[in-house]
Amino acid sequence: MLNTYLTQLVAMSRSSRPGPPGWAFSSAEHFVLERGLPMAPDPLTKEEQAIVQRAARFTPPPAAKQCFHDAQLLVLGDHTEQLQYAEGYAVGQAGFPCHHAWVTLNGKVVDRTWAALAESDDAPHGWKYRGAHFPRTVIRARILEASETRALIGDYTRDFPLLRTGRLEADNVTHIYA
Repeated sequence: MLNTYLTQLVAMSRSSRPGPPGWAFSSAEHFVLERGLPMAPDPLTKEEQAIVQRAARFTPPPAAKQCFHDAQLLVLGDHTEQLQYAEGYAVGQAGFPCHHAWVTLNGKVVDRTWAALAESDDAPHGWKYRGAHFPRTVIRARILEASETRALIGDYTRDFPLLRTGRLEADNVTHIYA
C-alpha cells in the first residue's frame, strides 16, 4: 500500500506539476520512493530496549505531532551511536500514509511518537515504514544552527536543499542522496 501510494502520488504530481527544472527530486514523495527503503517495526531484544531507554533519559517524553523532534533528540541522546534517524512516509494507526520520522536500531523501527499514542513500548506490528537514514552529523548541525528540530526532506526554511540538489551538508561533509 505505501509504495503504491507514493508511486501514484509521484505520477499524479508529475502530470500536473513536474517540479522545478533542474531539481534532483520533484517532491518529498519522489525522494522517499527513489532513495527510501522499507523498514519494519520488529520487536527489540532486551539489549536493544536498554539502548533506547538509556537514550530516552536525555529526551523529553514523546508527543503527538512531534515525530521529527522526538526522533532527532533520541538519536542525539544515544551515546552508543547505534540509533539512526530515519525520515520518510509511514502508515500507522490512522491507516493512511503521512510524512513521518522515526529511529532505527539494527534495522528495526523504533517509533516512540506513534508507540506513545498507541500506549505501547514499540511500534505495533503491521505498521509500514519507508524512508531514508540521515547521519547524526546532519541532525546535530541543523539543531545547533537553527535551535530547532524539523523535517529534513521537505526543509522549506532552507529552500528544500535535499530536493533541489540531492545532498545535505553538515560539518563540512556532504551527504549525497541523488
